[in-house]
Amino acid sequence: MVITDEQRKQFDALIEGKKQELIDDADNSKWEFLKEENDVRGYKKHTPGQDFYKVKGVCKMKTQKSVVDYFNWYEDTYNDTEKRSKIDPQILVRRRLYDLQESTNPEYHNPGSCVLQMLVETPSSLVSNREFIAVQKTWFEDNGNKGYRIHVSIEHPDFPLTSGYVRAKMIFVASTVEKVEDGIIVTSISQTDPGGWMPTWLVNATVAGYALGIGKQRPFFCE
Repeated sequence: MVITDEQRKQFDALIEGKKQELIDDADNSKWEFLKEENDVRGYKKHTPGQDFYKVKGVCKMKTQKSVVDYFNWYEDTYNDTEKRSKIDPQILVRRRLYDLQESTNPEYHNPGSCVLQMLVETPSSLVSNREFIAVQKTWFEDNGNKGYRIHVSIEHPDFPLTSGYVRAKMIFVASTVEKVEDGIIVTSISQTDPGGWMPTWLVNATVAGYALGIGKQRPFFCE
């Protein structure tokens, strides 16, 4: 498995190209409010040229833990099948395929950027499960009190499609975590193209559940 310097530059450019989108998506007035449930607010919006909604969930977690603690917890939990199944059982596999860059924050015990694989179960047994291959970049600002993560799908000959799956695409998947006086605020944003055949109505029907699903993390992280 080889990642060339040119490919690294291409991956970096993909991430850089999404940073402004992450900034713009922080403004809730540009979103359609879906619902609030268990102190989690869900939003959705259409974006030009895309058939599938972009969705956002905003969740406050009351805790003494830090922003960096959250990202470390996330990696530890979501890369462990047993732990992950208690929160997001539809994610069948999540693993790092290739570490690209070390984190510049010494308290973050994971790569600053990596190539990630996810195998995801679809909402219907009539529809093939999906595979994502993406670059994940995580970074921190304001002395670690703000954290950011962006995923962008890539294609690479060393990461062929897993048999029995359909390759899906992360159009824009990101999260921000900010320290507040009595905890942290986690914002999760997702827009994906499922690839292959999947009814648009089926994908869009799940948006509220996805947006509010971030609340499932709260009792596990805050324990």
